[in-house]
Amino acid sequence: GPRHRPLPRRQPAHRHHPPRRRQPHPAPRPGPRRQRRRRPQPQLHRRPHPPRARPALPPPDPRPRPQPPRRPRPRGPRRPVRPHRPRPLPQPPLRPAPRRPRGPHPPAPPRPPRQPAQRHPPGLR
Repeated sequence: GPRHRPLPRRQPAHRHHPPRRRQPHPAPRPGPRRQRRRRPQPQLHRRPHPPRARPALPPPDPRPRPQPPRRPRPRGPRRPVRPHRPRPLPQPPLRPAPRRPRGPHPPAPPRPPRQPAQRHPPGLR
């Protein structure tokens, strides 16, 4: 099934850092154990063939390659390139906050006189 498709070989991330081993599962699944296919061992007693002589490449063509026709230069002023981000608007320079005067508070403005409390008749509270 798709679970047994061989994983693509990945290059290790670094020469001195081998690829990580996956942790084995804590418990194997019950059921018949599948026979794992083994990769055949290379036969060490056979000598490999010497490399085959490659056929010689034909000499390169001495004629110059045809160039595509050049586009004519546009006449007139160049169109300005729209900037990618709009420039931030100029901000006024930051001025320091005014210093609060030290010392007693200025007197508070006079308050209006309080209204007298509404008197209820004595039996209705």
